[in-house]
Formats: sequence, C-alpha cells, structure tokens
Amino acid sequence: MKLTKAELIKIIKEEYEAVMEQDPQAMMVRGAKGAGRDPFSVEKIRINPDGTFKARLKSAQLEKPLRVAGDLDHNSLVLLRQAGALEGDGRPPRGKPQHPAHAAMMEGVDAIKANYEGVEEGLPPAIAELEDAVNAGDFEKLRDELTNIWNALLKWHQSTGARLQHSTTTTFNKINTVVRNLD
Repeated sequence: MKLTKAELIKIIKEEYEAVMEQDPQAMMVRGAKGAGRDPFSVEKIRINPDGTFKARLKSAQLEKPLRVAGDLDHNSLVLLRQAGALEGDGRPPRGKPQHPAHAAMMEGVDAIKANYEGVEEGLPPAIAELEDAVNAGDFEKLRDELTNIWNALLKWHQSTGARLQHSTTTTFNKINTVVRNLD
C-alpha cells in the first residue's frame, strides 16, 4: 500500500492526538478541567498609592487562600489614576533616588525627552517606558529590558519617519553603560 505524504501526516496527527488524550500531563497542557484551569477569585485586594498590591486568592484547587503581593503594571496604574482611584498622572512617583545612579539615569532620560520636544509625532512610547523603568528603580529588570526598549525606539523611528538624533543615541548608550556597571 502506498501512502502520500499528506496521508502519512494525517495518520501521525491522529495517533498523536490519541496519545495526548490519554496522557495526564498532556491533559494539563491542553487545560483539562481541574488541571490549572480552575478560576481564582479574589477574596481581598489592597492597592497602595505607590502601585504595590497584596491580595488573597482562593480556588477549588487550593486548600486554603493564597496570599500574593507584587507591583501593578504600568497600564493598570494609569487606568486607576485616570479613574481617580489613585492620585497622580499615571506614572510611578519619582520620589527620592533609590540608588546613587538613579539621578544620572534620570538626567539622561530628561536629555533624551528634550530631543523630542516639538517633534510632530510626539514622545515615543519607548522613552516613556524607559522613564518608568528608571523611576521604578528595578535596575536588574531595566538591564534585561534595555535592549527591547532601544529596539522599540528604533521601530518607532522607522514607522514614523522621524530622524533619530545622534545625541539620543549617545545618551541612551550612557544610560546603558550606567545600568551595566551597577553591582
């Protein structure tokens, strides 16, 4: 009996699906009921003005409520502040520097922002993201995200056709150097 390539692929897919239906781990990956798909409900949540939160979650899979804590993402902060639930303009508070290098990095961010004053397209979202990351003071995360922020800035310039100024590049490199040299 001769099989075409398409028929062979179809048979392999059918066999694979049959095996996956019987495998408990595969059921979990697919999201079978009770395997990580049960919804969580929030018993209590407390959001602080600085964007941190604490919550108590419960689920059918948990024996007792689970306590979690963390930082709200930037979009959630903006939405809460726009709705009047939190004070501020949607950005994390600048406050006092958390690290001696904070002032140098903010000086660089301000210099980059100055390069976009009067630009018809406005401030690139990547610069606002850079400012938020520096203000947050999580320099390890900033170190990991700096390349993505730079790439987003380059894509913004490509899509808008706005000219990338040399001083933006050099200042961004200075910020990168400061972040990389932190211990």
